Amino acid sequence: MKILILSCNTGEGHNSAARAIREEAEKRGDTVDIWDSLSFWSKATNKLVVKGQEFLYKHFPGLFGSGYRYFERMSAKHNKRVQKEKKPGKGLSPLAKKPSERLHKAISEGGYDAVISVHVFSSSMVTEYRKIHGKEQPSFLVSTDYTCSPGAGLSDLEASFTPSAGLTEEFVSLGTKREIIVPLGIPVREDFYTKIDKNEAKSKLGLPIDKRIVLLMCGSMGCGPIKKTVLKTAKELPEDCILVAICGKNKKLLASLNALTKKRKNIVPVGFTKEVPLYMDASELIITKAGGLSSTEAGVKHLPIVFSNAIPGLETHNSDFFVKRGFAFYGGTPDVISAIVKTLIASPILLKDMSEKMKAEFTHRSAKEIVDYIHENRNI
Repeated sequence: MKILILSCNTGEGHNSAARAIREEAEKRGDTVDIWDSLSFWSKATNKLVVKGQEFLYKHFPGLFGSGYRYFERMSAKHNKRVQKEKKPGKGLSPLAKKPSERLHKAISEGGYDAVISVHVFSSSMVTEYRKIHGKEQPSFLVSTDYTCSPGAGLSDLEASFTPSAGLTEEFVSLGTKREIIVPLGIPVREDFYTKIDKNEAKSKLGLPIDKRIVLLMCGSMGCGPIKKTVLKTAKELPEDCILVAICGKNKKLLASLNALTKKRKNIVPVGFTKEVPLYMDASELIITKAGGLSSTEAGVKHLPIVFSNAIPGLETHNSDFFVKRGFAFYGGTPDVISAIVKTLIASPILLKDMSEKMKAEFTHRSAKEIVDYIHENRNI
């Protein structure tokens, strides 16, 4: 089977989900390509969307959130109008017709048997060209956040893979047909599903076995005042704990945190690493931003979460989902985060309760089950 996955370079989470699906599909002998749907627009538009979102996200999060909430309101109003008039939605603006046609041409020439979108922008483009060319191959949407993104309800596809059965009514209320909703979770890499003993994980990572680990992950776009969060949290930890801060590819942050180790011996900065699943196995809890993928990775590992300041919009919905179900606490500021971590580290029973609740929710091996579903329904 030849599968195309359409991602969108507006955040690494979408690409991570795409790679997780590809990993599973290739195990079955499928041929899988991943494309950035924005590449079918002009280079100027592509750059404006990607760099513009990143700039607002990092420097003007309030404005970013206001824009997201505006699109949420407009999407909800549009969906209500579509449901009332019982007519198909207009979909993307006329500006998207040419990029959608380019996408259709590339898909046709590629001879793909199925198309998977891991971003609502991609699924909207697929919906747009299907209005003209029909349903030439089964197409699917994978939601990578714990909410129904604006416009998702207008996507005319064979199935919509949602993060949780608990979100079904939200998706239906925003236009997604109930019969196409398949709640299989958010796909993450297979190595997040394997779990080893904490001490074994520490030994493999070269971390002291006699210390409990608090993990902090910064995410591809950062997670607020990281340096201050690290310093305040490290000060609140008991002597048998260390704070491991994974900085990813942010070399400037890594250098800054390395400088802090002269003051605080319980801070362990880590640069880019492929061993995130192992670090999670070694840890008691994680401090992270409320990204859909990073939250799911912790959920699959049953690792209690303390959220840093969530950017209004998708991250707020992700945070709400986890907090309301008892999987996480929302910290926001460095002072609150450090206080919550101090309380949780002193409460093994509470940490265990959070972990057990995660076990009850994260029961799907999402990437595998999504690929299985597509194979079983390749002729729908």
